[in-house]
Amino acid sequence: VDQWIATEAALGKQVGLAFNTYEGWCCGGNQVPRWYNEAPGAWPAGDGYVTCTWNDNNGLHQEDIPLYWTESYLAAFESFIAAAAARYRDDQRVSFVEMRL
Repeated sequence: VDQWIATEAALGKQVGLAFNTYEGWCCGGNQVPRWYNEAPGAWPAGDGYVTCTWNDNNGLHQEDIPLYWTESYLAAFESFIAAAAARYRDDQRVSFVEMRL
């Protein structure tokens, strides 16, 4: 992210940052970092996500959805938000930061 910001700034551009953990089944699904998904003690049994399967007119689909309602997810996301805010708060190259669960 920092390298990309520097590249855009060198072109005279400000950037907008958006951080989210779920893109929907059309666009990549679960975006939670691997270290969180594989964390020991996360629910269910070491996973920070649940796998959903469904069938519709386009066939069978399977998608991992972050467990955004759990205490461990909310604590990790809150910690990330605080770290991102501290890092980019006074960065004049950053026009806005968007955070989505």
